[in-house]
Parts: sequence; structure tokens; C-alpha cells
Amino acid sequence: MEVQPAATSRQLKASRQSAVIKAPMGRNNIAQGATLGPNGAQQHYPEQHSGIMGGYVSIYNYDLIVIGGGSGGISSAILALKLGKKVALVEKAKIGGDCTWYGCVPSKALIKASEVAHHYKNLNKYGLALKGNHELNARQVMAHVRSVREKVYQEEKPEVFEKMGIDVFIGPPKFINNHKIQIKDQTFTSKSFVISTGSGPFIPPIEGIKDLPFLTNETIVELEELP
Repeated sequence: MEVQPAATSRQLKASRQSAVIKAPMGRNNIAQGATLGPNGAQQHYPEQHSGIMGGYVSIYNYDLIVIGGGSGGISSAILALKLGKKVALVEKAKIGGDCTWYGCVPSKALIKASEVAHHYKNLNKYGLALKGNHELNARQVMAHVRSVREKVYQEEKPEVFEKMGIDVFIGPPKFINNHKIQIKDQTFTSKSFVISTGSGPFIPPIEGIKDLPFLTNETIVELEELP
């Protein structure tokens, strides 16, 4: 049965196993949000968190755990937080995901640098000219690309989200059951999960390819010289 907060009455909803009592604190010596068994005795769950969400105590550590700290996962976590949910964000490596580290941000920075280089080489078409010899320095270009990436990451560090109220955990998660995951030596429960693990480069099963130097979007950004 489920009891809603009320000044003079309780609305009951039958349950075969147990019920979550949502009643004012201290009434009939039952803690607000306490779980009762079929005989009416208060039961305690070790996975209850102490925070009261919306006047009730959840039997889970979180309302939502988002797995994957890329653009999709970040958006999901922030949206849930704004809706008043207790949220955790789990990322196996670095917050930001493919977009920040290997895709959107570094690729656009590299494209912009190439655009500037193209216009520089064609200054004479605009009646312009620069004195002296100016050559493309790939090492400096890639350093610039990585600096842009790092600047974006400053707004996506774990402490940024923790300041918002989102708990951040770094490490690969493992599902224990439908409502529990393990991260390293810790376990956490959640009512719901969002799995936003993104993508990664696909290495085609070509014979001998692993014996040759090849580039993916995850490695090309780390180049110091043109290939």
C-alpha cells in the first residue's frame, strides 16, 4: 500500500509484498518514506540514501544514472537534474566523449586552420601579399588543435558537474542487476539508467592491417608531423 502525505487522511494502495509509506515525519512513529512489510512492520533497506527527494526517501541511491559522459550523456544528466532528479554521471575515461576529444571540436579546429592556410596561399587573388617566407608548421597547428580541445574540456571537468549537483564517477561500469551497477569497488543503485556510450573507430578485418601503422579519429589528433 502507498500512503500519500495528507493532514487528516492516508490514501492506501494495496501491494502483495510491501509498501512505501509517504507520510509526514514522525506520525505513528513511522519515518517519512519508510518501507513497511505485509504485517505493517517497518523495514529497512541498506541501499536507501539519506536525502529526501520531493519529500520522500528513495530506496535507490539515484533516480537516474547516466552511463557515458559524451554530449548525449551530459545533456541527459543536466536535463534530469533540472527536473529535480538525483543524478550520477559515469564515464570510463574522460568527460566530453568523442565530440570533445576526437570528433567535433578537434576536427573543426583543424578544418579552420586549413581554411586559414588556404586563404594565406591565395592572398594574391585578393591583391594582398606578405613579405618574408611563411611556411606551414604542422607541429604548431596540431598544438593549436589540442589547445582548443583542452579549452572546451575546462567546461566539462567532473568538478563542473559536481558543482551543479551531479555526482561523477570515472571508471568502466558493470551491471550487477537491473538497478545496480559496479564501478571499481563501489556499487550504486538507480531507479533508471540512460546508456549513452557513444561510438568508437571500427578497424576492418583486413589481413595484416594490425602490422601496419594506420590512423583513426582517435589517433590522428595526437600527430606531431604530417603523415
